[in-house]
Amino acid sequence: MPYPTRRIRKTYVMIKLFFTLLPFLIAAGHAQYILIPDSNFRHALISEGYSSCFDISQTMLHTTCSKLLDSTTVNVYSSNISSVEGVQYFKHLISFNCNNNHLTLLPSFPNTLSQLYADNNNITVLPHLPPSLTNPKVENNPIAAFPLLPTDS
Repeated sequence: MPYPTRRIRKTYVMIKLFFTLLPFLIAAGHAQYILIPDSNFRHALISEGYSSCFDISQTMLHTTCSKLLDSTTVNVYSSNISSVEGVQYFKHLISFNCNNNHLTLLPSFPNTLSQLYADNNNITVLPHLPPSLTNPKVENNPIAAFPLLPTDS
């Protein structure tokens, strides 16, 4: 009776494959949440009305939250922030104001960004800036080198 043995073997292989892939499936399901490492940045985002985009612990940002995806302006000035890691998930961001904080670097920004206000921080290096950005405000920062700045065509 080779048929039942073949069917059992096939079932065993499918079960083994399922349990082998299960951790990856679980990880993919949680990939929509990212950690916002700076607690002051988290609190500033929550104060700006993004609390519904955080998990119950208020540390993980849901990157597919409609409020986050639809947002065009984020203002987190004077919030004692050291890192704005996570702002790159605001896919339609046009204006970002992080003046008067303690930032030493900035992450990459979405290509939609056209206004950046980052005066009075401790930024030493700027990331590659999106071509849509016009006249970034980065005064009073010890920037050692500027990347190629976007130009009007």
